[in-house]
Parts: sequence; structure tokens; C-alpha cells
Amino acid sequence: MISIRSFSDRESAFDLAGLMQEYASTLDSARAREAIVQQIADLPQPFVPPEGALFVGYLNRLPAGMVAIKSTADPASCEMKRLSVSPQARGLGLGRELVLTAIASAGDLGYRSMKLATFPDMSAARLPVS
Repeated sequence: MISIRSFSDRESAFDLAGLMQEYASTLDSARAREAIVQQIADLPQPFVPPEGALFVGYLNRLPAGMVAIKSTADPASCEMKRLSVSPQARGLGLGRELVLTAIASAGDLGYRSMKLATFPDMSAARLPVS
């Protein structure tokens, strides 16, 4: 069973820190890993309302994914950040639910568009350029 919870309590903070560490371990860039470690220390900033949001995805009550949104320089636009699904939960619809939750939350916060930036080695996260 898939469920999504907003980052709001000690339990989700613990779950999110573990997911972010798992995510950081998959990155090829030491600089990117260091940035994630710093974000763990700064949680929940910069992903807090009214400029952002942070969600933890659960599969059978176990933390298995995350996604965040944060403001950009354009007040009508936000950026999707830290979308990640644990390997054992991939292909089961959790990533889709996280994305749909992030999009709905962005609309609720008044954003009209959303951007997604990826690292060059994240080919699965990028759309083909035509």
C-alpha cells in the first residue's frame, strides 16, 4: 500500500534523513553529496510553506521515497527537488504518486509552473531533447 505524508513530525524527519542519505549515496559527484548532507542538517528549510513543501512516500508503511518543492526567483514558478524512490519500491507507482502530490501542492501554494533540474548522470529523470 502506498501512502504519502507531508514532512511534519519527528518520525517523518527521521525517515526523510535516511532517504536523503540513500539518495546522496547514488550521486557520482562529491559536491552534490556534500550539498545533500548540508540539506539534511538544514531540514526542513528551504522546503517549508508558504514557499515550498516536502513529502515522504511510504510503501507498506516503510519509507521508500521523497519529493520536495521550493520557490524560485520567479514568484509564479517552483522547482521540484529531491525526487527519489528506493530501488525496492521502483515500478510500483510510488514515484508517480510523489510527483502528483508535488504538482497538487504547488498549485495549492499558488505556483503556475514547475521546473525540474537534474544532474547530467540522471538520464532516467530527463526527457529527450528534440
